[in-house]
Amino acid sequence: MLTPASKEGHLSADRRLRRVQFVCDFYVSEVHAGVVDYARAAGWSLYDKKCYVPALDYTEECDGILAIATMADLAAWLRAQSCPVVRLLCSDMELPFPAVEPDSVGIGARGAEHFLSLGSPNCVFYTGWLTRETEAIWRGFSTTLAAAGKGARLVDFKAGCAGKETVTFSRQQRWDWLVEQLRVLPRPLAVFAEDDRFANDLIVAAAQLGWRIPEDMAVLGADNRALILGKYPVPVSSVDTNLHGIGWAGGALLERILDGEKIPAVACSIAPGPVVARRSTATFVCDHSGVTAAVNYLRAHFHEHLDLAALVQAAAVSTRSLQSAFKEHLGHSVSDELSRVRLEHARRLLRETDLKLESVAHESGFGNAKYLCQVFRAAFGETPTGYRDGARAKG
Repeated sequence: MLTPASKEGHLSADRRLRRVQFVCDFYVSEVHAGVVDYARAAGWSLYDKKCYVPALDYTEECDGILAIATMADLAAWLRAQSCPVVRLLCSDMELPFPAVEPDSVGIGARGAEHFLSLGSPNCVFYTGWLTRETEAIWRGFSTTLAAAGKGARLVDFKAGCAGKETVTFSRQQRWDWLVEQLRVLPRPLAVFAEDDRFANDLIVAAAQLGWRIPEDMAVLGADNRALILGKYPVPVSSVDTNLHGIGWAGGALLERILDGEKIPAVACSIAPGPVVARRSTATFVCDHSGVTAAVNYLRAHFHEHLDLAALVQAAAVSTRSLQSAFKEHLGHSVSDELSRVRLEHARRLLRETDLKLESVAHESGFGNAKYLCQVFRAAFGETPTGYRDGARAKG
């Protein structure tokens, strides 16, 4: 894939500026941003002024089109175009274009892995309806949990409506239905919503039930869309599906086609990033009350100078009992869990901030940059700086 450094300034004096159009009938700002960033790096003239609600009765001359198409009208318009088209994101329609999609199975697996780190909650996947994409997320979620010896429950609104058209239901009716589904499930629950929009349903349902988030029900979304998550009263954890990277990769794929490369009309998938953990999943529960108390204390105080004595006090058990129970219920030691939590926090700071390594080390509980680099390289086979550069190159 072309990077900004390799693309900028690549246009020669005798090459005509490429004109590319971005259209969609389902607007995703993060994908749009990825397209814009690629267009700037590639030296394109990008036409995106009508991308939100495309007017299909006008003619804008272009060399290629990037499109998010979920409805029949835009799909028919795209089929009628003579220039190359690259489809972005998933669609249940069969369209004859190369495509760039999220790795939906991988998204589901990320959600399951995060829930496994929460101990022993009862795991649920909540969806409005099973599309091709959400079915794949459910498959990745359920199979990953099954491999760890855990079951998962599917809560599918459309399937629960006895074949009725779900668009006829109000939001309040959907919330009332969800409340009744959740009410009968054993707590604590950990519920993975198909995307960040549906996390709102879970927050509303918890309020109607009088449940605490995350103690009674942990909530996880997908896509990590700041504009959506920013509306919620509880900071919601979310799987980063790398929407920006999908927009960028779509631009790179269209560039290859415009350069004359023959690309089959199939979809390539973009791997998700990590779970961005926030307060909605900041809990841990297992059958051993001492381990539960110790892990939750550890995750709240990992950035401080933390010794085993503090965890023993929080667990109200002996040192030997806590160490043995940690091995039994988490599969690793107390120090391994502390290092894991600190490393995940360090990786988030490296991805999302411009903090210097010394500050990242301090905020993550490692004390100094030298020790952070030592532990980071041992765990991931690269330096913190190398990880930050790689994460930013992926968009």
